[in-house]
Amino acid sequence: KSVPGFMKTDAWTRKELATALASWAELRHDTILYVKQSYTPAPRGIMRPPRTPVGYVEPYPEVYTRIQKMVEKMRTDLGALGVMPKGLENNYKRFETISGRLAELSRKELAGEKLTEEDYRWITSVAKQLKYSVQLPAELKKKILSGTDSEMALVADVHTDTNVKKVLEEGVGTPFILTVNMPIDGKMTTLKGAVFSYYEFKWPMKDRLTDEKWQAMLKKESKRPELPTWYPLSKTK
Repeated sequence: KSVPGFMKTDAWTRKELATALASWAELRHDTILYVKQSYTPAPRGIMRPPRTPVGYVEPYPEVYTRIQKMVEKMRTDLGALGVMPKGLENNYKRFETISGRLAELSRKELAGEKLTEEDYRWITSVAKQLKYSVQLPAELKKKILSGTDSEMALVADVHTDTNVKKVLEEGVGTPFILTVNMPIDGKMTTLKGAVFSYYEFKWPMKDRLTDEKWQAMLKKESKRPELPTWYPLSKTK
């Protein structure tokens, strides 16, 4: 299989670890009321027709396929029970379609097949498609979301040490930009994409962080905690 060289590096493994931990931090954030916490005691001249930018999908077809099936089951089960929120069924269908296409492109990449111009156009548009798939109807959005919820950054305290009066905070920050070089169509190409940022740090127990406080901290470099020492971008805040 045509697995890119950068995906075999230690740095990539650590990037994947950061992604998994950031996903876990989001899960703990969303279930914080239900999960018991552990305690210790511009160019000039003649313009040529623009070329479609090349792109690349992280080739994990099994992951995308499982997501597609999970979302499909969720959609059909909610419909069968009659509890599908009004206006959301198309969101589920759109996400299923996106997941299926990502799986298809992943298989082509791993098989060493050349992607088409249409494939590249779709990759370029996937961010916008994902944004549409998570948009809520105005009435529902007004009921359950706030301005804070529209930000990626969130935080959750997952452990309390009463001996030192501190908690362990798990935070997702603003995304980092990952840059990799790989051959596409016989030409070495630089690709850029967003990846999760992940923070883990101790914080005073009497001042457990909220999403609002955390998002404000991230806007000031001097307030941001250090990244984990194993982080592939440990020298970058």
